[in-house]
Amino acid sequence: MEENKIKRPNKKLFIGVLLFIVLIVGGVLGFMYFRPQRTSQTTSLARSATLSFLYDEISASLGETVTLDVVLDTGGVSVTGADVILVYDPEAIVMQEIIPADNNLFGAPAEYEVTENIIMQENGQAFFRIHANDAKTPSTTRQGKGAIATVNFAIHPTYEGDKAAILIFKDEEAQNATSRVLIEGYQGSILGDPRSIVIDIN
Repeated sequence: MEENKIKRPNKKLFIGVLLFIVLIVGGVLGFMYFRPQRTSQTTSLARSATLSFLYDEISASLGETVTLDVVLDTGGVSVTGADVILVYDPEAIVMQEIIPADNNLFGAPAEYEVTENIIMQENGQAFFRIHANDAKTPSTTRQGKGAIATVNFAIHPTYEGDKAAILIFKDEEAQNATSRVLIEGYQGSILGDPRSIVIDIN
């Protein structure tokens, strides 16, 4: 009478399957652990830069021409360019021009390019776009704090409204186009809360 043979499981196969399961589970747990961390880093990066004027408040008389520099602080991040959209009361402020600032953060005139410079006086908006010129400089990014644009405007000589006009940067809360600060390899803007300026009209 032939002795019944009991088939034993293949120990190597069992260990291989177990290791495979451990690797899969470990990979999933690792992804879940590191994903929030990357999201947190992106959130922090997305608010690192600021746009502001040299002053928070100035005084001006009716008919007076005012010159202000727009200052970009990159927050320690290398940026490739910026979109500046200014919003104002067209009955109080007559926008004249926005030009690249002297001693520009983006370098000498050959090292940057202004691709948009539009004033829509009736709507009370002005748009200025500047970015590092890829063809003229070995570095297409800039880092630090400095002026990127100079804004020239006048207080309307017959203005009779509120004696405090505000010139602000259109920000992320606004609809349609918005002020932005751009970096290489990131689709969004890293602009934090832009700072407005109050103009006391006397």
